[in-house]
Amino acid sequence: GGSSLTTTGAGTITIPETSLATGGGLPDAANSTDIGVLLNGATLFGGGAIAITGTGSKAATGQQNPGVRITNGSSIASSLASGTAISITGTGGANNSHGINMTDVNSTIGAPAMTGGISLTSLTGPLAFSGTVETEGTVFLNSAGRVSDGGSGIVTAGSLGVIADGAVSLLDTNVSTVAVQITGGGALQLTNNGALSIGTVNN
Repeated sequence: GGSSLTTTGAGTITIPETSLATGGGLPDAANSTDIGVLLNGATLFGGGAIAITGTGSKAATGQQNPGVRITNGSSIASSLASGTAISITGTGGANNSHGINMTDVNSTIGAPAMTGGISLTSLTGPLAFSGTVETEGTVFLNSAGRVSDGGSGIVTAGSLGVIADGAVSLLDTNVSTVAVQITGGGALQLTNNGALSIGTVNN
């Protein structure tokens, strides 16, 4: 199993590279990759904000060298009621690697009763998630490449904002308001369950 970290106070959980429940920039030999932060079956719950930052290796060869990889049923949630409750920032390394990559359907960012915002930012490379991103507040996806739900990812939120320098493919959303800005060209695919209002991206 993975690591588990829970706080009940209002303090911030900060996970940079080389910290608890991360790959620490060390090679993941099974996947021939060098990950900035690896959450592998990890559970993080904070009474305050959670901030995760990782950078994939620019020198490593092999498959992907993502900034942040979330996999194997990992769960990240916060009870912070307002503002940005969960912030994940990733910089992809060599081989056009993802800045952020959630690789399995059982991993989750957020929770049904969560009201704070979720911000996922890929400073270099695509942003992809195959699991669930959920809050009653706002989900903001900002990517230096494309944004993709991998065909199985789900976004449930009060509102959704997306900025991408590439194609956007979100095929299972449940939001009331959405705003999308594609800066580098590429198609937009978005399928929402229920009524939808079009908003404005404020970055």
